[in-house]
Amino acid sequence: MHRHLAAVAIIGVLAGSAVTQTVAQPLAQTPGQTWPSKPMRIVVPWPPGGSADMIGRILAEHLGNAFAQSVVVENRPGASGMVGSAAVAHSDPDGTTFAISGIPSHVVAPATSANAPFDPVKDFTHIAYVGGAPIVITAHASLGVKSLAQLVALARPSGNALGYVSPGVGSLGHMVGEYLARKDDIRLEHIPYKGGVHAVTDLIAGHVKVGAMTWTTTRPHIRAGTLTALAVSSARRFADDPDLPTLSWAMASS
Repeated sequence: MHRHLAAVAIIGVLAGSAVTQTVAQPLAQTPGQTWPSKPMRIVVPWPPGGSADMIGRILAEHLGNAFAQSVVVENRPGASGMVGSAAVAHSDPDGTTFAISGIPSHVVAPATSANAPFDPVKDFTHIAYVGGAPIVITAHASLGVKSLAQLVALARPSGNALGYVSPGVGSLGHMVGEYLARKDDIRLEHIPYKGGVHAVTDLIAGHVKVGAMTWTTTRPHIRAGTLTALAVSSARRFADDPDLPTLSWAMASS
C-alpha cells in the first residue's frame, strides 16, 4: 500500500500550500472523514541543518497550521537517504507519515543498491514537487581560482587528484563533480560527507578546497568571501548574481 511522500523542495514558502492543497482536496470529497486524526511525522533522510532539513521544518509549520495538528520532524540520515526513506516505506499507511525525497534517495541510491529496502515508485504516493536547489561549484578562497576554467587548468596537470566535497555518495553534488571530471578530462577525487552541513564546515575551514553543494548551503559563505563561486547548475544565471556563470556556459568556456 502506498505511503505519502513529499518531494524535496527548496522554496519552502510555496511548499506548505502546495502539499496542503494536494492532500486536502481529495479528503474534502469524503463527507464525515476526519484527517489527520493523530500527529503527523515528516522524516528527513539527511542530517539536521541542511536544505532538506530546512524544507522539512517549513513544511511542518505549514501543515501544522493548515490542519491544526502537531507535526514532528525526524532526521534519519544514512545510506544516501535510504535509511529514512525506508522508515517511511515501512510505516503504517495511514497518511500521517511523510518523507522529504530527492534524486539521491529515490533515484540514484535505489538504482545503485543491490538490496534497496524499498521500491521508490510502488511504496510511495508522490504528493508534490515544489522546487530544487541548484548545485554550485565553489573553491576555498585560499586556492586562488576565480573561474571554472582556472580550476580545470589547476586540476589537469596535477599529479594528485584535486579533492572536492559533496553531501554524500549519489548526491547531486557528486553527480555534477563526476560529470565535470569526465567532460573536461581532469582528475577529481570525490570526498563524500554525511550531509551538506558537515561538508561545508570542512570546506570553509580550508581542510578541503573545492565543493559541489547546493546554493542554499554555500550562499552565506560565498557572500562572506570565504568561498568563491565558480559556476551554478541552473539553466539561467541568477538575477541577483548575474556574474556567476551557469555550469554549461563555464564548461564551454574552459
